[in-house]
Amino acid sequence: MRWVEFAAEFPGGLEELNMPSDEQMHWIIYYSLDVIFVSLTLVLVMTWIACKMAKSLLTLLINRMPMFINKFKEMVPSQKEKEN
Repeated sequence: MRWVEFAAEFPGGLEELNMPSDEQMHWIIYYSLDVIFVSLTLVLVMTWIACKMAKSLLTLLINRMPMFINKFKEMVPSQKEKEN
């Protein structure tokens, strides 16, 4: 409420607070396309990095899978050992 009273008391003295109209602004700034492009670029870069990391992790796990299977087979006694 104070700001409304202040603006009413000094109607022409606050030129620095007046926003430019749509005719005075460039269309890129008017529609905030600069902010949208930067945000979209950041999202795409972060998604690309996440996909690369996931692919590397999956490749690492798939390449080491036989090693884990062999260790599991060593830990679990076979049927022949159970019969003896």
